[in-house]
Amino acid sequence: MTDLAPARRFAAVVAGLFGPVFALPLLLDPYRWARAFGWRPEPETDVGLYFGRCPGALATASCAQAGRAARDPERHRSFFGFAELVGWLLAAVHLRGLLERRQPPIEHAEIIGYSVFAVAARRCAPRR
Repeated sequence: MTDLAPARRFAAVVAGLFGPVFALPLLLDPYRWARAFGWRPEPETDVGLYFGRCPGALATASCAQAGRAARDPERHRSFFGFAELVGWLLAAVHLRGLLERRQPPIEHAEIIGYSVFAVAARRCAPRR
């Protein structure tokens, strides 16, 4: 039997930290979230709220799945592959923002953060 402690810890941190710090604030108030991350103030529009809340909803759902995976990593093994893919895609999105010079500096650090997240998801995933 494999040691599931790393998988449980990884998923619990995603659910318990990423959810309240990132996902829920983005879902509930995307413009305040953007200002907190250094984006310049923009006029608040309906489409901006909509497009801000959409990734917030996806991130919140991901955190709910992380909570399930923390309780039973073997049963929710697919969460770890999903989390790895999310990490690499978000790193790529932030890399593009860096290259285009269209994001605040704190977003540049997220390239490394999401890459580490992707590697951790793979390394912590329960083995078959």
